Order: sequence, then structure tokens, then C-alpha cells
Amino acid sequence: MNAMETYTKETLERARATVANIARLDLSSRSVDEPLNLDSIIRISLIRELENVFEIELPDEAIEPEVFESLASIATLVESRRA
Repeated sequence: MNAMETYTKETLERARATVANIARLDLSSRSVDEPLNLDSIIRISLIRELENVFEIELPDEAIEPEVFESLASIATLVESRRA
């Protein structure tokens, strides 16, 4: 993890796979900071799946729309809940 990242490569790749599965998107070449543009229904499904995959709990106050802006922001959220 470098100074700019707040997540591990493993977390990023697991988050990428989870988002790709739920949103049915090919994210293999997408930049970690590129906007995902996920709708609210996808975000709700993604919250549940992230909780299952990473064995974390995401409280309502931690789930703001901007958290789902990019793969980097999702991976950062996951890491913050795993700590």
C-alpha cells in the first residue's frame, strides 16, 4: 500500500470482482478512480454483497452515494470497516 492508497491490492481486486458481478460490468481495464455511475438498486445489492464477501457490517451512516463513485472509494470503505 503506498501513501496515497488506503486499501490493499487484495481488497481492491476483491471489490472489483464483487462490483463487476453485481453490476454486470467489465471492470478489468477500468481505472480505480474512474466513475462507476451505479444506480441506487445496484448500490443496495452491492452493499449486501460487500458485507458477505468481506464479512463486514456497513452501517447506514457509512453508506453515502459518493462511497460508490469508484473502485478506489469502495475499497477504501471496505478497508475502514475491516480495521
